[in-house]
Formats: sequence, C-alpha cells, structure tokens
Amino acid sequence: MLMTESALVDTITEHFFTGNWTDIIDSLRPSDTLSINISKDPWLDLYLENQENFKDAVKRAALMVKGQKLVGIDTTVVFKSLQIKLISDDDIDMSTINSKKEGQTVVFTAVVIGTDAPKTYIKKATVICPNCYASEEAVAGFDRVLPSMLCMNVSCKRSKMEIQKSSISTDDIQTILLQQPLEFAKKNSPIMFYGKVVGDQVGTSFVGQKKRLVGIFRSDIDQKKDEHDVFIDILSLSDVDDVDEILPSDEELVKIKEDIKEGEFINKLVNSYAPHIYGYNNIKLSCLLQLVGGVESKKRADINILLVGDPSMAKSELLKYGKEVTQKSIYTSGKGTTSAGLTIGMVKLGDGRMVAQAGVLPLCNGGHAYIDEFDKMNKDDRSSMHEAMEQQTVSIAKAGVNMTLDAKTSILAAANPKFGNYDDNLTLMDNINIPSPLLSRFDLIWLIKDKVNVTEDAQKARHILDGFTNTEVNNECRFDTKQLTGFINIAKKCQPVLTKEVREEIIKIYEKLRQTSNEQFNIGIRQLEALIRLSMAHAKLQFKKEVEIDDIEAVRILLVNMYENFGIDITSKGLQSQLFTTGKMTKEQKYHKIWADCEDKEGKVKLTEFMRMLEAEGISNLEATKLFHRWENTNTIKLMADGTYKKT
Repeated sequence: MLMTESALVDTITEHFFTGNWTDIIDSLRPSDTLSINISKDPWLDLYLENQENFKDAVKRAALMVKGQKLVGIDTTVVFKSLQIKLISDDDIDMSTINSKKEGQTVVFTAVVIGTDAPKTYIKKATVICPNCYASEEAVAGFDRVLPSMLCMNVSCKRSKMEIQKSSISTDDIQTILLQQPLEFAKKNSPIMFYGKVVGDQVGTSFVGQKKRLVGIFRSDIDQKKDEHDVFIDILSLSDVDDVDEILPSDEELVKIKEDIKEGEFINKLVNSYAPHIYGYNNIKLSCLLQLVGGVESKKRADINILLVGDPSMAKSELLKYGKEVTQKSIYTSGKGTTSAGLTIGMVKLGDGRMVAQAGVLPLCNGGHAYIDEFDKMNKDDRSSMHEAMEQQTVSIAKAGVNMTLDAKTSILAAANPKFGNYDDNLTLMDNINIPSPLLSRFDLIWLIKDKVNVTEDAQKARHILDGFTNTEVNNECRFDTKQLTGFINIAKKCQPVLTKEVREEIIKIYEKLRQTSNEQFNIGIRQLEALIRLSMAHAKLQFKKEVEIDDIEAVRILLVNMYENFGIDITSKGLQSQLFTTGKMTKEQKYHKIWADCEDKEGKVKLTEFMRMLEAEGISNLEATKLFHRWENTNTIKLMADGTYKKT
C-alpha cells in the first residue's frame, strides 16, 4: 500500500522499535551500511510499494530512533554516506530466472562483465496543462520514463500535459551487464542478463566484481516487436568475495611445515600436480611456481608459461588440472577465441546502445587463464595479448568508449607444431608460427616431444593402467586436489625478499645471459625479471621469508632442462639461447646436419665417420664425445646389431 512520506517514516520507526533495532541504529556512523533483510516481513512489501521514498524514509526513521527531531534536520548531513543495503536469505541461480518470475523479486549472485556510461533520468516533475494551467506531479515508473499524461479538464479536450522545467528532479541511472558465476554455469556456458541501477548505486559496479543483487525481473516491452528483451530492475547490490577461499586446517598446516623441514616437500608437491599424468616433473614444478606467483611490486608478479609439443602428449590435461586446482580461472580454446573474447569487446543492447564487455583476461584478474590451441588463434587476436602479458592491463577505444581494465592474470598456454610434429631443424618460431615479441613474454617455454623409449613407455603404460583399474597409491606421498588448492592459497600470501647474496647471484646469471645476446635475439630485462619471479615463487612454495641460493639453483636447473629440450647446452658458456633466432643454423642443428651427411641408404652412421666429420668442422674430440654420450643417454640414437648407429 502506497503511503505518504510521513506515514512511511512512522511505520518504519515502529518496526525499528519492535524489532530490536535500537542498538544497531545507535551504533551507526554516517558512513556505515544498514542492511535490511527483505526476505523477512514486513520489509519487502514496504519497499516494493514505496520504492521512491523508501531509503530516505529509513534514514529519517533511524533519526527518530536516535531520539532526534526531524524538523530542520537534513538526513543527508547526519547520515552522510549511510548506505541502505537490501539482503535476502532466498538466493536463486541465474539459470532459474525466466518469464514465470516476471515482476517478482529475485536475489542472486552475478559477475559484472560490462558497464554503460552513467546517465540521468527525470525522477519526478510537475506537469502543467498549456490551456487551463492545471498542474499535477508525475513520477517515473520502473522503466524510468515519465508517463504521458492528459489534462483531466473536459474543456481542454484532454490536452497533453507539458513538463515544467523548473520542477524537474533528476537521478542517476546506469546499465550493467551481468553474467552467471562460472562455478555455477553448466558446461562453462554462463547465463547473461543486463540490469539497471539508479541513485547512489550508480558508479559502484566495476568489471570483474562479483555482486549480490536484489532486483525485479522485467520485460522491456516494445510493441513493434514480437519478442522482448528482459532485464533486472536492480533494487540493491553489494560486494561479494570472489570465492570462499579454501585454506588448510591447523593440523594440515603443522604437517606441511614438518614436511618442509624434512626436505622432500617440493617432490611431494610435484607428485600432487596432475598425478594421473606420468612424468613431466619439470613442467609440473613450473605450473606450481605459476600458481603461487612472484611477489607483487611495480613489476608483474604473474608467471606465464607456454607448452609446445607433439599431439597426444597431455598438454591439454595439464591445463585442465590447473583449472581444477585454482578457484579463479577460465579455460578456453584458442581456435574459437577472438581478441574481444580475451580482452574487451563491445556488445549491443536491445535498445541499440553499445556497452563494453570484459573478456577472459580481465575477468580472471588475480587468477589464471588457460588457453589451449594457442597456435590456432588468429594473428591479430594474439597481438591483443601483448599489453595484458606485460603491463597487466587491457584497453579499448571504440564506439565512444575509452576504457582500461586490470588484467593481472597468469597465462598457461599450449600449442602444437604447425607441421604436426616438432621439427628439430626449424626454430621455435618456425615450428609454431608465433612471433618473437609474444614469445618473449613467456617466462618458461617447454618442449614436449613424443620420443620412443622402451623403459619409459612401459612405465607410462603401467601408470595409465593403474588409473583405469583404480590401483591404490600411497596418498602420503601427495596432496589431494582440495589440499593442494588450500596450500596454494596460503603460499600465495608469503612475501619473501631478496637477500644481498641472492641479488649478486642473479646478477651473475644475468651477465651470462647478456653475453649471448645477438642481433637476432636480444636477451634483456624480461629474462632477468623472469628469473626473479621464478626464484621468489620457489621460495613461496616453502614458506620462506627470504629467497635463498638453493631457490636460485632450482630455477637454474629448470632453465637448463628447458633449453636442453631444444637441443641447446647452456651449462658451459652461460645461457646460450637461440630459441627465437631465424635464418642461422644453431650448433645443435649443425650436429644433426653432419649426422645426416654421414647416413647411408638405410639411415645408419659409422661412429668413426661421424667423429671425423665433426673434427673437420673444428669440433674437438672431447666436445664430440660429450655430444655422442648425450644423444645416447637421451635415446636420440641407438646401437644397431652391425655396430653402426641410427636415429630413433
């Protein structure tokens, strides 16, 4: 029932006294928030029937409870920034909102994925007849449009009333795009609605925020159309924590610290990451380093990793497990991903207006993005990631919208060679057709090749069969998924610092890096920053307050193994990287060419002939012997029955 303003104040005041609100209101400060649960009587009916005056009436009723007189008192002064928030116990899923709820109040949680520029609308105004000068107050409805009123005076022949400009009272209005939280979405296909917010709620919603909304489900009726757009007439919204953070129990935390002291904790973590996948210990450790990240400063703390390799090598499974173990992440495939889908795009509303819509990277701000089939992305779409991967922002200047959003997001991407299998005679860029500027933004690049190894293949087969037969494993040797998630969440909070000793060691490694710079690939600050981030992340995995030399050494070993996968020896002359070179043959490629020159019709090579050819190219006998043993140990070549060797 619509009440006069004074009657509404009296009613709310009575409810405050009878409902034991006095202590709450007495403790209110001007900038506090007063929450009213509209799922409980009598608040919902009072609000729905008196929406325009409700919030001000609540403030005035609160003054009454405080014992202050209303005469001459401006509630906006006494309660400067007092927010009236409507809450409810009756949360529903966005997927259940349909035509059956038309005109009903709905309470749900959603993520803001886009916002319109704030506008104003005429809240109320006096309309006057141009003929008889009869006047009447008009109030905007839920669609924020003043009704078209006709003069009731018979002699005026129902003339159309005109707005008296001096009487106009305006308020703010804004359109926001809402998306169902991914954790509730079926098959990762979230529901979307757009909503309208008014008054002091305008400007409080930002892209990427999770909000709890109270609103009325409406149809935007257009008589010229058979189908009508729907929207949420938002009554109230409030911030919601992104997720209920999973943390280890006190007992689990004590056990973790004991394991760290014993020295095998990193191995336990590695065994815990994607345990259904055999091997890949270096890659799994890299993924763990990415999950905890570096220490945030003026430079980015997020670690980006690229997996490159032959098909059917579990790259996608590594990505999907990362998605499973993180609480804020999105998994997407590059083949169907556009620049707008990754960064910011524009979407047209039913009324023709364009609204900025956030993509994967800003929505994962503070989390992780997993991009499969990275090589299948359009060239122009990939280039949009440059800003996000280094500056950790995404920007748009389109259709009158100029916007920059935070995108502090770690990226784990997977790519297949464009020729099917990785070709050792080609550079990384030529194999996957990704330009150097983008590749240089990845802290680690792992090559995964499908090599024949009898022993390893048998072990891999047994591991897979154990998964099919649910064979018992020793759970003492690893965490389950929930435990790993809890550990990662608490490890993230660590803030280790660089000691003087560690700083000097990093400088030494960086000096070696710089010595190998050339015109084709310049090793610069990004490589130094990657080394720092990885070392800090390794310290965080062990709850250290300081980065130690053993953390630097662990990262150095990771780098050694990473480069060795590409056939590059970095142990003797510093970190010699030719990952991104073009045109010139690497030393390893030269070895393979000499081997090819020595092959007979059956692909067999005599060792003495190969050594002679290497010597002719100026390669010492010692270096040639090391090369031969390395190829033998990595199963690159195998001994034949006739004493010759052949590539596997």
